[in-house]
Amino acid sequence: MVTAAFWCFLAAAFLELVVTIFSLVAVASERSGIAVALRQDPRLPGRHIDVETLVGVESIAVLVVGVIAIVLYVVFPILLRRGFGWARIVLLVVTAISLLGATGDYGVSALKVIVAIVATMLAFLTPASQWFRAAKQLRLERRFAR
Repeated sequence: MVTAAFWCFLAAAFLELVVTIFSLVAVASERSGIAVALRQDPRLPGRHIDVETLVGVESIAVLVVGVIAIVLYVVFPILLRRGFGWARIVLLVVTAISLLGATGDYGVSALKVIVAIVATMLAFLTPASQWFRAAKQLRLERRFAR
């Protein structure tokens, strides 16, 4: 169960990479639409907002969030596979947060969320819980055997 959860989380990390790339492409392709929307917004009379700066900030935000999500979906499954049961709680929270962005990107975001939910469920099933208890017991025995 834990190995299957591990691979599912790595698949979610790959899908997050795809989502991040799609999002960066979408931000870059929406430059002209953003410029038109800013010119037509009645709340911004007489104000000049640089579209390139706005698109740059949005691109950086997309990139930072994507990299953080990818790192979380790679590092914590490694800890999960090493027997640290608390890593599945972190991954549960990451998966719950990823539900907020489950739309768009041609269904890739939704697929990522589904894969992450399956991985989370696998990590919390009874055989996985038993495996985590055994791994913890083994770590304790090794620590006190010195």
